[in-house]
Amino acid sequence: MKAVSFVRNQGERLDGFSTAVFDFIRQYRPAENVVRRPLGKKGRGFYFVGPHEILIPLLAAVLKNRP
Repeated sequence: MKAVSFVRNQGERLDGFSTAVFDFIRQYRPAENVVRRPLGKKGRGFYFVGPHEILIPLLAAVLKNRP
């Protein structure tokens, strides 16, 4: 969120970027502040729930094998 605020305060637009939350339990505040609010019209937000030692390697594998 600090990086988003910094870029916007510099007068730049953030369009079409993605955010993600990795957490063990689903909570309202991170979902609102990271996944929904900063995205604008073209962005995408993701909320992953589960153990980090499983989620992060799976995400890395998916991103690495994208066409």
